[in-house]
Amino acid sequence: MIKISKPNNLLLLSISLLLLFGCANQIIEPHIQSEKNVGELYTNIEAWNKVVSDKLRGKEAFSFVKADPNLSNVLLIGNSISIGYTEYVRNELNRIANVFRIPVNGGDTRKAIEQIDRWLDNNNWDVIHFNWGLHDLKRIVDKKMDIKGASNVPVEEYKQNLRYLINRLMSTKAKLIWATTTVVPDSARGRVKGEEILYNNVAKDVITEFPDIVINDLYTLTSQYPEEQIKNNVHFLYEGKMRQGKQTAGIIRKSLFPEFKTSQAVKSDVIPGLPLNRMEEWNDWKFGLFIHWGPWSQTEIGAIWQIVKKDSPAERDQRFELYKTFNPTEFDADEWAQVAQDAGMRYVVFTTKHHDGFCNFETNQTNFKITNPECPYSGSTNPDITGEIVRAFREKDMAVGHYYSHIDWHHPQGKYFSRPHWDFDESRVISHPMDWTKFADFEKEQLRELMTNYGPIDIVWFDIRWPYVSRDVDGIHHRINNPQVKEDMLEIVQMMRKINPEMIINDRGVHDWGNFATPEQKIPKVAPVGYWETNMTISDPNRRKSGGFWYKGPDALYKSRNELMQVMAEVFSKGGNFLLNVGPQPSGKIPQGEIDRLKEIGDWMKINGEAVYGSKRSPFTTVPDWGFITRMGQKLYLWVFDWPASGETLALPFDNPVTKAWLLDGGSSVKVIKNKGNATTLRLPEFAPDSVVSIIAVEVTGNLP
Repeated sequence: MIKISKPNNLLLLSISLLLLFGCANQIIEPHIQSEKNVGELYTNIEAWNKVVSDKLRGKEAFSFVKADPNLSNVLLIGNSISIGYTEYVRNELNRIANVFRIPVNGGDTRKAIEQIDRWLDNNNWDVIHFNWGLHDLKRIVDKKMDIKGASNVPVEEYKQNLRYLINRLMSTKAKLIWATTTVVPDSARGRVKGEEILYNNVAKDVITEFPDIVINDLYTLTSQYPEEQIKNNVHFLYEGKMRQGKQTAGIIRKSLFPEFKTSQAVKSDVIPGLPLNRMEEWNDWKFGLFIHWGPWSQTEIGAIWQIVKKDSPAERDQRFELYKTFNPTEFDADEWAQVAQDAGMRYVVFTTKHHDGFCNFETNQTNFKITNPECPYSGSTNPDITGEIVRAFREKDMAVGHYYSHIDWHHPQGKYFSRPHWDFDESRVISHPMDWTKFADFEKEQLRELMTNYGPIDIVWFDIRWPYVSRDVDGIHHRINNPQVKEDMLEIVQMMRKINPEMIINDRGVHDWGNFATPEQKIPKVAPVGYWETNMTISDPNRRKSGGFWYKGPDALYKSRNELMQVMAEVFSKGGNFLLNVGPQPSGKIPQGEIDRLKEIGDWMKINGEAVYGSKRSPFTTVPDWGFITRMGQKLYLWVFDWPASGETLALPFDNPVTKAWLLDGGSSVKVIKNKGNATTLRLPEFAPDSVVSIIAVEVTGNLP
């Protein structure tokens, strides 16, 4: 809640700071006549509108914030760059914090000293995220931006101004986050490329005097994605604004919840955020195993949607009886984990409950489960299949994820909200609230079991929107956005995060609270902003009896190694992860055809894994004709599918000088040829080391996009 502090403390602080700086007063003193606050700038819409100019009032960043008194208060101080990412920070911190920003463009440090008291408004701030520099370093001639002029605020004055401002911010007792100045590109009006580095270094020197201040390194972030900045301009396209907003929100979350302990006292409306490095850790895993398996595997149909699309009522009822014949006596979780490890996979996602509602785990919420005495496998030594999966994969030091379908065709109330089930009716959320409540409580308690009974879980992989998407007569999709549904999902996500603070959640059915996107059976044409993962079947959906994620019978056909490696290369070059699905047989054995394909990939990974694990997206927008590129710092990995014919060279799609090039398979060096016009080519051996794709590592100098 925003509170009013005592104004006399501010006067004492200003006096003490003036005494503290001594000779620095000569620079600061002319600008210290701060505009006073009235104590209601952020609480009174009329006061806010008086300060916000007509030009800015229509922008989302300058909308009046109706604060939730139960949430923490965050203040953003900064220039037009911060204006650009404000709305994305607010989206990321929705229901986590009240995110305010100052009512103007923060400008340079001189302006800040004049207005800082009004901006702070004597409010009780929990976190203040701040930045100056971009307006300080701009060059001025006759009050206009001109590269021939002198810096608006000389660097030494900037240093002293910044020190004064930080001391003023420290007096609020808020947690402080400093954002480095973003990249100044070539030909940006009134600014010189490289001077932002000078001002950033000066700022960091000051920051070191205040060890509790956290640094949000937006300079490094923006330098990695030059394509997201407007050409010859310091401002950014929406992709860049979004990326900056996500990083900023993540750092703010960590400042609000630094310990991430289950025992931590967290307000009931707050979802603790992930540790900052958690998603990067997930992204570094790159390659995972997806497993669809259960009583449905006995049908050999592959696509579970057939249960509602083609079956008669009698056939549907028959499907729900399949668990009474499900007895996978050859199931061996250790064997599955070994197959995944041999394939070079770093994580697994297993179907704890699919759309049919059958539970591959012990649950107190339903008898439709693997441990039901009516299921033959319940009499085995360890009938809790999920527990066995978790144990076996953890012993291989692999991350573990729970797949869980939001919809449930078997649940007595869930069927009403599980399109395309025969009883689906979205209006029932309102017309029959008790039906919805029973279903929501069922999911919440099942997920509580999955979060508490198997130790810390790395990933929760939800499937299907919650409830599903409806269609009107024109075939247009509409997402149900009922407030009660959203509130219930918030409560579920909140509960899971409190139990497993480092748990990662995908984007399906959780509104804006997911951590990564999940394109299915396809690769996005353009690399998405943020974290993402393509999930795909190892079987070939374009061939007979090979569609769907489940077991397809002995005649199923599989994608070739070439097809799968092409997918992997494109996904990794665009910065994504690849989750490859297998469908085990009803007996519990993974089909030999799937094992063989995974082993082929694993053999390749043993030699070329350096180009995969921990790699980042290609720095180039152009995709070369011969393959794809991944990156690790100044080292580029060339995935060559189309090996040049004897005597031909491999053209590189960049001008950076190449200092070294070599084959990952065998390590033999590759000759670098510098041609006219700065074009670089590689003289490769006559024969490719691998029949499908060979990796050439090259070290380059200079800035990469």
